Amino acid sequence: MIIPSNETNHILIPSLGEILKCVEEKTYDLSPFPHWRKLFDQGHISQDELMEPTYLLGGAFYNFCTPAPSREILSRAIQKARCQKATQLLIPNVRESLKDHDLEKIGFRKLPGDFESATTLTCPFWETLRERVGSKKLRDLKRLTVKSDQCFTFHAYEGERAYSALRDVNDLHGFHQRKHNNKMNIFSTPVLKYWMRSPLQNRMIIILRKTDQGDTAQCLVLFKSSKNSLCFLTQAKNTSMCLEGHNLYTSAFMKVYEYALNRGIKKVYLGRGGEATKAKLGANLFWQQNHWLYPLQTYN
Repeated sequence: MIIPSNETNHILIPSLGEILKCVEEKTYDLSPFPHWRKLFDQGHISQDELMEPTYLLGGAFYNFCTPAPSREILSRAIQKARCQKATQLLIPNVRESLKDHDLEKIGFRKLPGDFESATTLTCPFWETLRERVGSKKLRDLKRLTVKSDQCFTFHAYEGERAYSALRDVNDLHGFHQRKHNNKMNIFSTPVLKYWMRSPLQNRMIIILRKTDQGDTAQCLVLFKSSKNSLCFLTQAKNTSMCLEGHNLYTSAFMKVYEYALNRGIKKVYLGRGGEATKAKLGANLFWQQNHWLYPLQTYN
């Protein structure tokens, strides 16, 4: 059973709006994107709304939440959207809160999103994790992590050093993009270089897990969202490099927890979706997210 957290703070990454300009806050036909199409398949949006040119406000394709915008930010977004001939405005992944009523009063329609989750790293962590997932599950998690460590080395690149890992992130996410027929690679080299030229450079962490031959089997992208917390932004992997019994996805969470614990970090945000799976991996905080849709022609 997933119990929503009453914590209300958003993950706010400095200069986020500037960072996202290269891929966000533009007008899209969202029909090829799986998160948007899922809302159509579930009957929450119409065929017309699925296909309409849509202006995105916020971190739509990235694995964190979007704060509810002020009226001033909305007004500026409306002007930009109309200039780009969008017919609707989408604010994705907003944490459910008392401010929802303000958006409803303006005329936004709430669409159901996913749960966002996080793990608090209290000491002794492994004992805490045992209490959350049970002794048998903890043994399985440790076994999978040890097995992956026997075949894959762990390399963390922080700050300026992350430049040397950008190509691997681009290639693995490009592989993932083609495999799932996604419209764009949102972790492409140009986007990552844009981040690296921003104030986010000192907060960015790229982790690569490599074979003994030096080939990169998995990449993880993290951000220091505060002194005591990390945002686990994404992971991508090439499972063709894995032998039977290796689970890079599951063991990645354990490696991130270890990395965070060694640096005195108290919380890891795990992004949205898969909350039942993440609860089995130690997540203990959950927030309902919603998307907010507005037909631009009715905006005052």
